[in-house]
Amino acid sequence: MRLILIRHGETKANLVMRWSGSKDLEITNLTAEGKSQAKKLGLWFKQENFVPTQVYVSPQKRAQDTATLAGGHWNLSFTTLEDLRETGAGIFKAILGKRLNQSTLSRPIISKTVGIGRLSTNPNKKSTEETGEIEF
Repeated sequence: MRLILIRHGETKANLVMRWSGSKDLEITNLTAEGKSQAKKLGLWFKQENFVPTQVYVSPQKRAQDTATLAGGHWNLSFTTLEDLRETGAGIFKAILGKRLNQSTLSRPIISKTVGIGRLSTNPNKKSTEETGEIEF
């Protein structure tokens, strides 16, 4: 068995070193270079005679586009899995957006280093996006 994990091609957000998050926005679309990267990957698959039995892809446009450009020649149905979507920023999204719209940042947005996404290790607790709570 071969398992190959592929990240999407370059996006406009990558160029400005911006975290893309879970939303499909103009800035999260593939650049011309990102499309070229995906096509080159498709050529590599052809050269290696690699044909997968299953392809799982995030529902996000950048991932869907990369999968189509890299593996469209397989004539396989791709399985879109919501669990492969990049995590959102939860309650930080509104805070960050509000702060970035100000002309200057007077203090740090987050004073402790935390992971973004499902921060709770308690399986009985909802995610931060659902509850707006953070566990340190």
